[in-house]
Amino acid sequence: MDSGTVGLVTAGVGVTGTLVGTWFTQWRADVRERERVAAEERRERSRANDEADRARESRLFEHRRTIYAEVIRLYHFWIDASGEIELGLWPEPEEDAWRPLMLSVSEVDLYGSQEAGQAARRLVAALRALIDGPAGTYQEARDACAAFIDAARFDLGAPPRIFPGGTRELTREPTAGPAVTDQTRSEGN
Repeated sequence: MDSGTVGLVTAGVGVTGTLVGTWFTQWRADVRERERVAAEERRERSRANDEADRARESRLFEHRRTIYAEVIRLYHFWIDASGEIELGLWPEPEEDAWRPLMLSVSEVDLYGSQEAGQAARRLVAALRALIDGPAGTYQEARDACAAFIDAARFDLGAPPRIFPGGTRELTREPTAGPAVTDQTRSEGN
């Protein structure tokens, strides 16, 4: 090989190496850029989903709070009405008279937790037993209302109510599911 050929081969190898190196560098930069853009898009989607979840939770919270308050208001209406019905100051209620309470319980089922829905249905059953027949007592209706309030407070994230003997709160058991229980906490624990 003469010196001219060696120079051409050397120049060809140098140009080829430079081209391959430039191409490889550009390819790696493109890969990094695509990864950066994909990560940015994932973060943006995650942020948008988080904002949508917060907005949905906020709307649902307002619906739950409003409907829980409505059920409690209707409970007090029916407790007052039961006294007037007992005294004969008010006629026996027609079946349609229960409609607002039943619609409210349906909304609790729609917007609230399963525990709150079950407690609301027990509350309606206790009120109907109290008003429609001799089987119900005021204490059963009060207990059903207390269970509903506890479930509603738990669902809304409010702290448990404090009673003289301790707290009454909704507890979750891993296998048996949620249950309303009375738990007393001593000052030492």
